[in-house]
Amino acid sequence: TVADILRSECRAVLYPYTGGKETEQLRRSTIMAKRGLAIHLEPDDLSAQNLASAIDQAALLQPTKHMLDIEGVSKSAEILWQRLTEQ
Repeated sequence: TVADILRSECRAVLYPYTGGKETEQLRRSTIMAKRGLAIHLEPDDLSAQNLASAIDQAALLQPTKHMLDIEGVSKSAEILWQRLTEQ
């Protein structure tokens, strides 16, 4: 997952699932690529040559240092606990 990639600070090629009405992976993949955190491979562009090129590009990326908050579960629990204890 994207959170695992960010947490491990590894280089990555993202090929988002876009079947049905799914758009979340495509949005995340595009954002990651724009921020230089991964290489995004368009769903319609999958081929051996394009994948090899994406891997080569990813190898040149710096490890993924970021300022994104990926601790959503613990933050949500903290917010809920604060709200429950305020009453």
